[in-house]
Amino acid sequence: MLAAAAAVPAMAAGSGTVSFEFLEYRGPVAVGPPPNDPGTWFLAGQVAGIDMVSAAVNGNPNVAFTGGRQVDPAAPLGATQWFTANVALTGNSVDFVYRGFEGSPQFATLLNSISVQNGSFSGINVGDPFTLGRLTFRNGGWFGAGNDPADNLPSEFRFRITTSSADGPQFNQTVWGRIELTVNAPFPNDLATLAGQQAEADWVSVYQTDSSFSTDLRSLGALRVYDACCGPPGAGNVGSIDLNGVFGSLNLASLSNPGGSGFFTASTLPLPPVPPGGGGGPGGIPEPDAWALLIAGFGLTGAVARRRRRKASLAA
Repeated sequence: MLAAAAAVPAMAAGSGTVSFEFLEYRGPVAVGPPPNDPGTWFLAGQVAGIDMVSAAVNGNPNVAFTGGRQVDPAAPLGATQWFTANVALTGNSVDFVYRGFEGSPQFATLLNSISVQNGSFSGINVGDPFTLGRLTFRNGGWFGAGNDPADNLPSEFRFRITTSSADGPQFNQTVWGRIELTVNAPFPNDLATLAGQQAEADWVSVYQTDSSFSTDLRSLGALRVYDACCGPPGAGNVGSIDLNGVFGSLNLASLSNPGGSGFFTASTLPLPPVPPGGGGGPGGIPEPDAWALLIAGFGLTGAVARRRRRKASLAA
């Protein structure tokens, strides 16, 4: 006769807190060359005293350029060359904006921000998905759109998430990842259609990485947020989504429950344009909203602004 097996007690559930922290920005902060050259407005100059070459990330100017990228070799020399920088970050939110717009009427629309709300968990078992925090993206004006969607230069925000609990080491864990902002500006793009408006929406893709950020371990897809100029009627430029994780170490699990002016896509590849009447393929001018604001604010003619916008490859 077999003896009855002893019952194995179930592992206790855990409760605790979640701390999200940005660590570093790596990406475009200027176009050139050369930086701050007022003689070539469409490359790096000024509009009515507004410095369009440089940017600030959490208040830090574009210090320590680390190089450039010739996005379109057929363009005039340097016309689409990006200057990039690495900027150390702290906290659970980051603001980034073209320098010089502080206090201007355009500031509210051009300001970008990405934040993740610090959260908590209660009664969670190892292996059960739970919400780490709410990711919010405010889509303003930013660098990075190439003359073709394939030439977009993303901005990368590296982060770390740490959980703290009194319920055992299995609930005291750390995971690393990166948020990749891809500014997409397909052209020609029919902004009168929902498909065209969605193609114009920018991408906030989330990846889990190793602790050195050298390898992506998984992709969670992307939060897409409409541009202020180019969404459906009544849409704004702020969207949010839940960032979910799972214990067993700590892993990022999924994005869910999009809200505001955001929507979710499992892909992380920017969409091609939607030409009027269909057909056609990817082309190349950056998103119009930031430059449209400049046209309105500083009285630039449409033809001149369009020509310079094409060369500058500035985007929002």
